[in-house]
Amino acid sequence: MVRREGMALILSLFVVVRSSAVSLCLSQLRSASLRWMETIAGTFRSICSRSTSSRAPSGADPYQRYLLDQAHARKVVYARMMDWYFLAAVNLALIAVVYQISIGRPRWIDIRGSWVLLAYQLPILCMLHCPQFGKSMSLDFHYLFILLLLLFLTSPLGSSADHTLSYSFMGFVAVSIPATVVPTRLCSVVLGQAALMVMCTYRAYSEHLGVGLCEDVSGSQRAERTLVSWNLYFLVAASFIFLMADALIKHQVASKIRESDKQVQLSATTSLLELTCDAVVRLDVAMRLEDHSPKLAAMLLRTGTSLKGVAFTDLLGDESHHGPEVQLNPDTTAATARAFQTQMVDCCSNKFKVEIFSVKYSLTDGQKCHIVGLRDLEDQESLAMRRVDGADHEWMVGGTATASVFVEGCASLDRRSTTSLGSDSLGLLGQWRLRPPVPCNDKSKENFLEIDVDTQVVIAATAPYHSLAGRQLPNIFGPDSLSLLWRVLDEERQVAQSMANSPANRELQLPNRLVTFSHMPFFLPERLEISGSIKVAVTSHGDFHVIMCFVESVESGFQTSLFHLKALHKELLSPGPVPIPWTSKMRKVYWRGSLTAPNEVSKHQASSIPRLRIFQLAKEKPELFDVAVNSVDNHLKVMWGKKTVQRIVSQHGVNFSNFEAVEQRARHYRYVLNLNGVVSSWRLSYLLGTGSVLLLQKSSTNEALHALLEPWRHYVPLAPDLSNLLDVLQQLESNETWAQTLAQAAADLFAERLRPEDIYCFALRSMEVSQSTELTLAALEARNFQAAPSLESLDAAWRGRLPKRLSQRLAAMHDALLRRPSSHTEL
Repeated sequence: MVRREGMALILSLFVVVRSSAVSLCLSQLRSASLRWMETIAGTFRSICSRSTSSRAPSGADPYQRYLLDQAHARKVVYARMMDWYFLAAVNLALIAVVYQISIGRPRWIDIRGSWVLLAYQLPILCMLHCPQFGKSMSLDFHYLFILLLLLFLTSPLGSSADHTLSYSFMGFVAVSIPATVVPTRLCSVVLGQAALMVMCTYRAYSEHLGVGLCEDVSGSQRAERTLVSWNLYFLVAASFIFLMADALIKHQVASKIRESDKQVQLSATTSLLELTCDAVVRLDVAMRLEDHSPKLAAMLLRTGTSLKGVAFTDLLGDESHHGPEVQLNPDTTAATARAFQTQMVDCCSNKFKVEIFSVKYSLTDGQKCHIVGLRDLEDQESLAMRRVDGADHEWMVGGTATASVFVEGCASLDRRSTTSLGSDSLGLLGQWRLRPPVPCNDKSKENFLEIDVDTQVVIAATAPYHSLAGRQLPNIFGPDSLSLLWRVLDEERQVAQSMANSPANRELQLPNRLVTFSHMPFFLPERLEISGSIKVAVTSHGDFHVIMCFVESVESGFQTSLFHLKALHKELLSPGPVPIPWTSKMRKVYWRGSLTAPNEVSKHQASSIPRLRIFQLAKEKPELFDVAVNSVDNHLKVMWGKKTVQRIVSQHGVNFSNFEAVEQRARHYRYVLNLNGVVSSWRLSYLLGTGSVLLLQKSSTNEALHALLEPWRHYVPLAPDLSNLLDVLQQLESNETWAQTLAQAAADLFAERLRPEDIYCFALRSMEVSQSTELTLAALEARNFQAAPSLESLDAAWRGRLPKRLSQRLAAMHDALLRRPSSHTEL
């Protein structure tokens, strides 16, 4: 009895202990389950959060935040691509189901799975067609939503036990790997793959899996272990792919940011250079221009040609070929920006000084290129060589001896300066010294006279006319020139006195006006012609003096309206080559010449200049014109400014060409054009012999040859502004017989009246009347062009100015000319 009671007590104690242990285990399990659920819920809330602060740490710098934002934006694009991809995959799966039903084959998915696939398209369509719906979810939730379909396919509702391993493998390859690019956190990838592994593990140990694909080669492992191990591998592989894809996206975004920053820096550099320079170009590795630059073409007067691919060194002076290349490609790689000066050559072979700012940059492949800014220093001062302390020196002294030598070399490039500044060996102290003066014999250099018009005396004069100081004005200038000086002085004096008498001004003020002149007679004692400007100055005693700046005109001396003699000396009046038949001539208007204009025409009236107006007409009818400029007059550059000339040339579309022998080239065209420059063009003597129709512009200045020409017989007259040129061409083209008659009449006149002996006669008579101080009409009528005198009676100065060959031919022809009838020697 006692024994039974003891056993019952022990059994009761065992039940109590077991119950207590079970209750304790259940309570601990419940607590752990609650903690796990809270952790999972917190992770899910973190995944669903789309705040920007969750993507970038709060303490990250702006660059890192921008980098993460750009990476997130790129993943958003990938997510949209994945939506299209899965939409297409789901539709293909449904099509396969419908096809199997139609042919009576068993379906690869049951009816529930088909309805799930059909319902799965609805949220995908919403995300594609309603972007706001897609933006309301984070990328991590987007990824989990994609894996939800794969989770359904591997569940008992979506597939049978025999197809679990197949669906798991195909889902990883076709779904998990592409979708791994979308999430932003590793925990999302781990959570999604862990859910798939749990589902496969549950089916592996709760259902009987078939052998087939689930059995390994050795047959020693069960199908359940194979399925679980494969999903474990999938989890590790998906995590690794996510890390690699995330790093690759950030690297691509960082590279794009660096490339964008580089382009912004280049754009800023180019904008800064364009602000300070006249032209900006980009040079490739071979120092060739990458693109055509209209501004640089205007600087070089090459508006009609493209500069793309042209070597930069080909645009420089011959002596500058090596210096700029060394400056642009220095031995050291530390200097990426440099400034130096050199010379460039325009299409007319004129050299001008420019300042070059070069910025070197590297391409993606490491090749070195340059952005080059160019400033024309003809009308403005240098920027890089200016002293920073504000001193009135032209060049800045560098910190080393090499920089001093370089600046000194740049100073010597100025064509218009006879002396230049250089730095001494002290360099940084800024000590300056003058170089020895360089003698100048160029007649194009400016000369200055200070004239006291009241006393009719030259007060001061510069070399080579310093001997004129103290001489009387009537011994130097003619009556007309003296009248001009008096008139200028009186007008300036009256304006100055009226300004001084006004209540607002109590002091004597001089108006800032400049009077220009050209072809003024100048006697030393030989007769010259000078062109320049006049300005009135006031001395310390209140006297008014005239300051005259002048250069010797290129038409001075023997070239007094004797351009026919010039044509004779060049043998342009000799019998030319075999005439070109009319039918072989091109149906175009031909003209070549220099760009020039009268002094009274301002830059605002440039469009009225005939030699610019012709290019406007050529734009309207390019098939009718072959016109080009072969040079620009230097006086026009001085009068208007080189930059203004470049701008006007660019606006009017002026074409430039190399020098051509007009008398030979014009023969190939049906129509030759004669346009005035400053005065007449002085080319009628050989344009008449081209056998082409002469289109002659009406002008107030004519050659002596005009008296022999009859309009509409020897030439076609054109309006001064060329307004009737197109109409005239239309009439000539519609009546070729009449046009050919005009051309033949001009050629006959050339053969009959422009013989060499006729021009010799005209030259001798012109030299006779040119000995008078003032060449007036009365002097010509008084001499009446009688028999030409002997060469021995002419002034020795005239004989000295004649070319030796021409003097000999004049002497040989003299006696024969005197024996010829007077009717044959008229001109």
